[in-house]
Amino acid sequence: MRSLLFVSCLLLAQTKAIDPPSELLICKMHDTDCIAKSIKSALLLLQNGRKDLGIPPIDPIHLANMHIPGSGGQVDLEQTYEPIDVFGLSASSILDGSVDMDNGNCEITMNSLSPHVEIIGQYKFTGKLLLFQINGFGRCNVTLINLSSKHTMKCEHVDVDGEEHLRVTDYKLDMQPESIMYEFENMVDGNRAISDEVLKVMNENNLDIYAEIKKDYDRTFAEIFYHITNKIFNNIPKKKLFLE
Repeated sequence: MRSLLFVSCLLLAQTKAIDPPSELLICKMHDTDCIAKSIKSALLLLQNGRKDLGIPPIDPIHLANMHIPGSGGQVDLEQTYEPIDVFGLSASSILDGSVDMDNGNCEITMNSLSPHVEIIGQYKFTGKLLLFQINGFGRCNVTLINLSSKHTMKCEHVDVDGEEHLRVTDYKLDMQPESIMYEFENMVDGNRAISDEVLKVMNENNLDIYAEIKKDYDRTFAEIFYHITNKIFNNIPKKKLFLE
């Protein structure tokens, strides 16, 4: 999947070193409680976007399109969403966070809990879902309840205009909701009765359905967070993000 509009906005924005926003909590690297609070403060700061950092709003995040190829499994659907908006990420709680830069390491991890995340937009499906042949399109709403997310970032130290900055080289994301509610209109084009039955089966087996496409959700949102984090790191020197 590709979040084209959001990522392109991040890439096209002009970059230059700036001071961190005064509202951002600055922490020592080994102060895990402070780091968790700092990440939460960053989410709130970015909720409506930051022109000085070249970051568009993150609540909602607007994606021009999102694509999931057929998996060949129980959910063998070619899925296209365009456009869609993702609501609720700024309300996430940061359960813990850590920064490891000892002995040549460069890794940042955090665990978060998002009570209510909604993905709203237009969709088009073709393929097979369980026993049903699907050829649907229309409005959709996917609601993830109590979404637990584990973020793992590998990074490196780089020189930007003579100052030391961080750069994320790899972003892994593991997202697992407690439950999901699916709303897709017109799942079987022109047949309301079967469309309703398909939707009923999807919601009765919501986590099983999600398991089939989880890796694509993880990959897409990891890409978004990768670019947001690197935009922050590229704009703000390491010495201004962490206390010695």
